[in-house]
Amino acid sequence: MRARQCIGSALRWLFDGGPGGAPEPVGPRASRLALYPAFAFLAGLLAFGAIQAEKPGLIDIDAYYHVAAARILAEHGVLDEFPWTTESVWRERFADKEFLFHALLIPFLGAEGRPGPKALTVLLGALILSLFALLLCRLDVPWPWLWPALVLCAGPWFLLRLSITRPHLLSILLCLGIAGCLTGRRRAILLLLSALFPWCYTAFHLPLLLALLFALAVRLSGGVWSWREPALAAAGTLLGALLHPQAANLWHLWWVQNVQNPGQALADASVSLNQALELRSPTGRMLLWENGAVLLTAGGAALFALIRGVRARADTVFWLLLSGGFFVLYLNNRRFVEYWPFFALGAAALLLRDAGTADLLAAWASRRKLQAAAVMGLALILLAGVLSASLMLGQRLVGSMSVPALRQEARWLAEHLPPGELVFTGNWDDTPYLLYYAPKLRVLVTLDPTFMLARDAAAYRVWRELVEAGQGDPVDIIRGRFGARWVLLGRYPYAQALREKLDADARFARRFAGPEANIYELTPEPAAATSTQMQRREGS
Repeated sequence: MRARQCIGSALRWLFDGGPGGAPEPVGPRASRLALYPAFAFLAGLLAFGAIQAEKPGLIDIDAYYHVAAARILAEHGVLDEFPWTTESVWRERFADKEFLFHALLIPFLGAEGRPGPKALTVLLGALILSLFALLLCRLDVPWPWLWPALVLCAGPWFLLRLSITRPHLLSILLCLGIAGCLTGRRRAILLLLSALFPWCYTAFHLPLLLALLFALAVRLSGGVWSWREPALAAAGTLLGALLHPQAANLWHLWWVQNVQNPGQALADASVSLNQALELRSPTGRMLLWENGAVLLTAGGAALFALIRGVRARADTVFWLLLSGGFFVLYLNNRRFVEYWPFFALGAAALLLRDAGTADLLAAWASRRKLQAAAVMGLALILLAGVLSASLMLGQRLVGSMSVPALRQEARWLAEHLPPGELVFTGNWDDTPYLLYYAPKLRVLVTLDPTFMLARDAAAYRVWRELVEAGQGDPVDIIRGRFGARWVLLGRYPYAQALREKLDADARFARRFAGPEANIYELTPEPAAATSTQMQRREGS
């Protein structure tokens, strides 16, 4: 009997909202609040659909890898090795760190060029916006219709990041869901979402970090420090990682990507990673102009709350900590722009809630109805203008992107090379197109150059020094070191020295000059020369 009571108490602690959980809205208010997430979802469909309409193909380079990975998962099932990359840690120890995202893509694949993956991207973007609206409704913020609209005003780079077919969309959904579970004390769902993270995204330490920030927020607000939420987040993450079909390789890959390679990059700044634009810091224009609506709203709300002497509640402090944390990450790496606006605007809404802003404005409007109507009209016009400008800039940014690239070159390789042939590329960012358009071929490394650096740092340096400085004998490196005889070399300025070297070398024949890259074949060694080299090696 005592055991049953203990189990019952534990289950109530796990599945109940727990102390401090927000009460569920009931009656007409619940029906009214349900409209806001629905309208946010519709707005997301329209906004992200308009962004996608700017290009018939996938918008981002890495999106081509993710669609190719979904095809590989559908055709080959779960793999512990990834033979498509010969110089990556994936070759011997592969883990699909975005397993659920690729599984989710499979029903949307269809034939090449079909809009299925783009449709899934629009759906996920709309779901993110809808979940954001739902969370703010549950937190009883003023004007719940306003905040999803302001999110869409976060600028073109933000809209681009929410419109690319990549697994960070699931990460944003999970982060928002976990934040809602923490503030609402929904511990069972917290456990579930934490367990899903290792199946969706490489940074599966995020649930624990969010839970620790929540515990800190409760403590800063005068509450008692509690390890319950961090313990549940850690337990869920550990459980999800252990249940992953490639569990051992997943932990190894997490260590490589989140600890080993960042540490190596900090220790040795001479290593040229040639990484994407998204990994650089935002420009001043992005911060002050494109993100201006978010900065002004968040800063204005914070200033108003400070003037009013507001004592922020625990959930407000939590969202402030999240906003500050993601803003620091954004300043270092512009890819975090997809997280920061949600938490910055959410924190602003909660500060205005704590300050009683809605009641203050209602009292002022009842006394000055004409002025209130004029201010409301001007505010709506301003919001519509900023929203329209943000969407148009987003469409312009997407329209200016040179994707897809290397389509003709990749198709030529697929038609003329036998299955399993290795293609030496000058840039790791060229390989997603090869995996998409020529899936039977092999490449050195894909998605992230650090996977090659982690496997063999010396080989990585030889590769980059040949491509970027033209150092070394191309034949010795391309055929001797990497075992390739085909070269795909884009017309990048940094590859000019190697391109000129190959054009002048009689051992290389240019087989195809595409609009964006040249394809070279390393001619076979004459039999006599090969025999002489073997005799020299035996004599030495």
